[in-house]
Amino acid sequence: MIILASLNQQAMKAYSGINKTLKAAKTNTQEVDEVVLPLTAQKFSRMLCDLKALSDVRRDRVQSISDRVARGTYHVDATTIADKMLSNTLNKNE
Repeated sequence: MIILASLNQQAMKAYSGINKTLKAAKTNTQEVDEVVLPLTAQKFSRMLCDLKALSDVRRDRVQSISDRVARGTYHVDATTIADKMLSNTLNKNE
């Protein structure tokens, strides 16, 4: 009887250990990593996506210049353009 009781206790301990291992394995496989961003980060992300979707072409300005070119009223100051070109070149060399 003592042998059977001892074997019974050992079997229960072994089963208990296996059961804990199985529960831990089930728990680990069911857990999902999750990242939760604060509300301000979510808003920033939405605004950034909206900004990226915007065109960087100012259509009103393009239309205005196109109309003036078509009418022959668009004039360019050659001196101003030359000054800016030289200024840009000099700034790049510094």
